[in-house]
Amino acid sequence: NSECGYFLRISFLIDTAFGASAVILVVFLVSALHLLYSWFLGVVFIIIFLVCIKEFKQLLGDLRKIKLKQFADSKIFFTILFVYALVNLVGALSPATDTDGLGYHLAMPKLYIQNHGFVYHPLAVSNWPMTFEMLYLPAFLFKNDGLAKLVHWLFGLLCTLAVYSFAKSFFSKKSASTA
Repeated sequence: NSECGYFLRISFLIDTAFGASAVILVVFLVSALHLLYSWFLGVVFIIIFLVCIKEFKQLLGDLRKIKLKQFADSKIFFTILFVYALVNLVGALSPATDTDGLGYHLAMPKLYIQNHGFVYHPLAVSNWPMTFEMLYLPAFLFKNDGLAKLVHWLFGLLCTLAVYSFAKSFFSKKSASTA
């Protein structure tokens, strides 16, 4: 269980949060400098990948070590997680229809792309902090609205794993499965 344990420990989730925060910060800075072009952001991400290639190789190696039988003691949790993931994947792949998503979470990043950086829009709530929306910008920049929604879906799964990991660390596996 130690080989796959990293992916169910809080440290993996903290590492993921720091990685997402780094991406958010990079996209935020690129937007603040009005350099929000697909070619520029692509070059920045390639440089980041090259700098972090050792860590990516280690992560892939750790992923290859995982065996499904190691998760046998958490069948209830992973069954619920699988159903949750499938149900929410349908929502993630469908077009946005809610006013919050259309008017703010998805609209403002698209407005930033049109202007190659941050702009003020008097009719939209654009003065609120845009943190998670910075993760949508690269997907929109490369003309893939579905990818932006899949990023949101993935972080929903990661939040579920965070609750499970926390409960498993401080309580029991049974309480973690029902948390």
